[in-house]
Amino acid sequence: MAFLKNTTLLALTVGCLALVNHGLAFSITGKADDDACKDCTDGVTQLNKFLMSEAAIAGESQLIKEVICPDLDDPKGCEKGVDAWWGKMATAVFGDDNTATEICSASEIGACKARLPVYQGKWGCDECKRLVGLVGEVIASDDGTKTTVDFLKGDAFCKSSASPNATVCAQYVDALMPAALPVFGESIGLASEAMCQTVYAQCQ
Repeated sequence: MAFLKNTTLLALTVGCLALVNHGLAFSITGKADDDACKDCTDGVTQLNKFLMSEAAIAGESQLIKEVICPDLDDPKGCEKGVDAWWGKMATAVFGDDNTATEICSASEIGACKARLPVYQGKWGCDECKRLVGLVGEVIASDDGTKTTVDFLKGDAFCKSSASPNATVCAQYVDALMPAALPVFGESIGLASEAMCQTVYAQCQ
């Protein structure tokens, strides 16, 4: 099945977005910790650069065309849209200055927002897999999907010079992203052990 075959690729190219290497600086007091927030946003910013790389965008594009497009109403149109727009869409999302802070402030992560702590144990394989699973929840959540869709349909992409037709662009975003993001999130959970091995040197 294409979905399972590409799970690790998707997790590595998209899922690592919201975890920091040795990301254990979450507040244990229930308050946002300045160091934890900076560690998180620094790590996300670094990973964002990878997600905008030519190789990462090529892998993301291939996976969307193989896994997402066949289930949409117009698979061929979806594939053409990926070829034309995905690189620019990824750059708009991952290159935005606010992306890292928004991810690190999400309720599932909470490094930049006062909340109950998410870090529950000693850093190792089990804790890594649990935190990777939380990343999947952030990406697949209704709030995460709405935020991403609204962002792309606005001035950052569809209403900017990056898109030749704002109306068509918005229709494409509405069709693609609500279908893609839950798959991204699910695949991250399925590939959590592989991610921890490859990205964080855990679960060896």
